[in-house]
Amino acid sequence: MVNVTCANHPERAAVESCEVCGKPLCAYCLYYTDDGQRLCQTHAEQARLSGANIHAPGEYAEGLIPSQIAASRPQVVQAAGYEGDTVDLMALVALILGIVSVMMCIPPGICLVGPVGLILSVLALIGAKNARNPARTRTLATVGATLSGLWLVILLACVFAYFTQAATLFTVNSSVINAGNIPVTVIVPGMIRPAITPTFTPSETLSATVSATP
Repeated sequence: MVNVTCANHPERAAVESCEVCGKPLCAYCLYYTDDGQRLCQTHAEQARLSGANIHAPGEYAEGLIPSQIAASRPQVVQAAGYEGDTVDLMALVALILGIVSVMMCIPPGICLVGPVGLILSVLALIGAKNARNPARTRTLATVGATLSGLWLVILLACVFAYFTQAATLFTVNSSVINAGNIPVTVIVPGMIRPAITPTFTPSETLSATVSATP
């Protein structure tokens, strides 16, 4: 919280500064020209001698007290938000693409892009009222949340489709095994296919034994 005091009255808060010398002035020390220039008494007198029409503080006495009260209130200094031009925006986009490209080389890391984007979008929506441009912030956060949500829906749909297909394949193989007593090996991606050992029913084994007997 910062309050600048008047150069002539340290006990009073300054409402403006002289546009010539920069001296802080309270409402009782501030002079105006017809075109709205703010001056201290010294430079107001110089302007008068040059032919300018000067308005002394007493000419707007009804506004002195309200102006002084408003200037005496604590002033909160807010940190300036990010401002940049096209080149700055290009550098920011390049940084984001660089981070994403590194994460794509790490399979577990790329899975975090969607959830992190969704969380950041929600946080931006919550704090949008304090942004420099609330409408723009809400628009960007809404688009980000929508895209991250779409990514999550697609991911869940792929997982659901994978497990549905796996369950269907398992059901079909189980039906075949139960109907014909035929051993079936289910090949799962990533597994080494075992060697298939032929099996025979008891009747087939007996027939083979009789045929082999001289």
